Parts: sequence; structure tokens; C-alpha cells
Amino acid sequence: TGNVTISDSSADGNGTEGDGGGFEVYVLAGGNVDISGSSADDNEVYGFYILTLAAGNVTITDSGADGNGTEAGGAGFIIGASGDVDISRSTADGNGTAEVGVGFVIDVGGDLDAPVPDISTAAPGNLLSSDFVRQALDRTLPRAQAEQAPAGAVSITRVTARYNATDGVVVGFPIALTIQNSHIQGNGEDGIDLLDLASDGVHQVNGSIICGNQDSGLRLQSFEQPRSSGDLALQDGPVVDAEGNWWGDASGPTHPDNPDGAGDAVIDSANGGAGTVDFTPWIDTITASATVDPVNVGQPTVISFQFSGGGGTVFLGQGPGDPNGTPPFTLTTDNGALTDTDETGTTVHEFVNQPNGILSVTLVPDTVGTATVTLDGPCLLDDSTTVQAESGPPPRPVGGVIVPVNRLELLAPWLGILGLVALVGVAGLVFRRRSA
Repeated sequence: TGNVTISDSSADGNGTEGDGGGFEVYVLAGGNVDISGSSADDNEVYGFYILTLAAGNVTITDSGADGNGTEAGGAGFIIGASGDVDISRSTADGNGTAEVGVGFVIDVGGDLDAPVPDISTAAPGNLLSSDFVRQALDRTLPRAQAEQAPAGAVSITRVTARYNATDGVVVGFPIALTIQNSHIQGNGEDGIDLLDLASDGVHQVNGSIICGNQDSGLRLQSFEQPRSSGDLALQDGPVVDAEGNWWGDASGPTHPDNPDGAGDAVIDSANGGAGTVDFTPWIDTITASATVDPVNVGQPTVISFQFSGGGGTVFLGQGPGDPNGTPPFTLTTDNGALTDTDETGTTVHEFVNQPNGILSVTLVPDTVGTATVTLDGPCLLDDSTTVQAESGPPPRPVGGVIVPVNRLELLAPWLGILGLVALVGVAGLVFRRRSA
């Protein structure tokens, strides 16, 4: 009962033989959960397990749950909430075994009358299988028998979910969904798995890197159970705005409506899922530029890469991914040094750090010739640009000014004196002649 706050804490390496987790929080009679600056890594089953009833909200910021369940399967974050869920600036990487493992699992359609489960006794295969949201978190009925309307909004911003054994992000039953500026890569099944979204809700997945996931980048599905008396689930199905994402290839995602697409698959009612995913336009262009070209040796120039699509109508979001983690882009130069927000060297690492999908670094070349800056990003999101470095005036020293040598200016005072002496001599000669 009441609110729960956890900050600047850690619960790592707990459990033995497939039993145990990091943080386990139950708020059963009203109250919210707020977690910030905390970690739950390398636990036997899960990092964070959070259940709130009676309209309890969950907020998670600047936290991580990595490497959980590597012995018996598990998850980074398991969240069942009867209110809203807001997750930002957080990471769930490398959770689970080869068969079972999810980064973020979020259910906001909880059956408030169901008993609180003891997940320590649940078989991992049931805990995090494709039936997890309905069967293992906060209800005892199979998903096909559940009759529960969506009950909360989910916002996921600047999170990283990579290399989990099955899915990166699983969200069930939200009335509204936002996933933005996130990095979802290399998961064993689906990057993002969306279950039974409200048909009349606003659902957005934008500005993210979604690539290298085994089965799909985004799966929209339903189990078509009744949501309320007399109503069929989904009817025409929800619509997800999934514009402005990088799907792993400039040709866009694999989907029947995009026959040339070679990126991660998008699954909706056109190919075995439910509803409609609007993925056009996607990120397909990188535009490189320099503020000065040519640039003088020893002088700085800003190098920018802009990630866009649809003729400049959509852009990759800032990040993408958890800003507390490793940036997704690596930049190198063959002439001089680069400087980003916190590094200087021939190699630096950076996020998209400006509005409208722009990543900027500063280049200072140290030799005459070309200076190439190469950008390496996830799933072939790569580019390079070259500027010309020329010799220029010597740099100004600290505390003074270097003035180019002008020989005429140096001789001018002496020439003036010599001229004056000559003038006096001529005048004296004239005076002597007149006297004579």
C-alpha cells in the first residue's frame, strides 16, 4: 500500500539454479512505483519485477537490467500495471538463454481480481514464452479466455534493448503507446512485439533504430478474445504510426506493401499479424556536410551527418537509445583529431546530438591534404565524407597576435631618417653657396 521509490540502488547477481531476481515490488492497494538510477544485472531470472494494482503508475528512468536469466531464461524488466507506464533512458540488453529472454515486458491490462503470482515457482518457459503477458504475470486464465479491456498508456523513450534471447520489447493491452528514439537490435525473435493495442488508441513507434532482429523488427498481433460483452477484439484493428525508423536497410522493412524491402520485417494483418503498421517513409538517407571546406590545417570545422527520409519529412531521433550507455555511432578520421561531446581523438563515439536527425563532431586536421571522416552505425547505417586541408596563416598564439612580416614597413623609419639627413645636407649646401 502506498508509493514505492527506489533510487541509486543495485540488486545484482541474485539467485541460484534458475531461481531469484533483483528488485521485486508489489503495490496492491493503490500507489505508484518510481525507480531511478538503479541497476539489476546478472540475476538468475529477472532484473525488475513490478506489479501495481488499483490504478498504480510505474515510472523508470536512468536504470538498467542486463544479463539476467542467462542460466534458465528471464527478463530485464517485467512490469504489470493497472495505470500508466513511463520508461526512459534505460537499458535491457542480453537477457535470457537461447530459448527464452526478453528486455522489457509490459502489461497494462491486468486482471485486478487475479491473485498475486509467485513467479519464483513459474517455469521459465511459461514465464517468458509468447503467452507470457496473459498467463504468467497477473492473471491465471489463458490469454484466449481473458476478458480485459486495455487499461493504461505506455511511453518508452530513449531505451536500449539489444541481444535478448527472444524479444526486445513486449507491450500488452495499452490504450496508447509511444516508443521513440530507442535502439532495438539483434534480438532472437522480435524487436518489438505489440499485443492487443486499443483499436481507437494513438500508437507511435518513431525515430528509432530497429534492425538485426531475427523474426521481425515490429510485430502487431491480437488474440481476438472479447474485450467486452458483444464486442469482437480489434474489429478493424489498431493502426501504428511507425514512420521515421531505420529498419536495417535503405530499402525499408520487409513487408508485402514494400516488395523491395530488405530490412527487418514488419508484421501486421497483411502478413499474419493484426491491424496496420504505417512504416512509410523510413530513414533511407545520410547527408554529410562540413561548415568549412577547404579548411586550414590546425583550424576546426564541424562535420555533420543527417539521417532522414521521405525527402526530409522524417528524421532519426536524438540518441537513439539510452544516453547512459554506449553511443551507437563510431567516427574516425585519417587526418587530425575529432571532438564530440566528451571525447577527442582519431576515434570518437557519439549519439545523434542535434535536432532533425543530425550528428555533429568537430574535425581539426593536422596535415595538408584530404581529411576523411568515417561514420559506422548499427546495421550498415554508415557513411563517410572528405574535406580538403590546406596550409594557411600561422595560428594565433594565446595572449598575442602574429602579424605577417612587411619589409617595407620595417625599413620605413630608416628611410625617413635618411631622407631627413639628405634634406638638411642639401639646405646647408645652398646656404653656403649664397653666403659665398
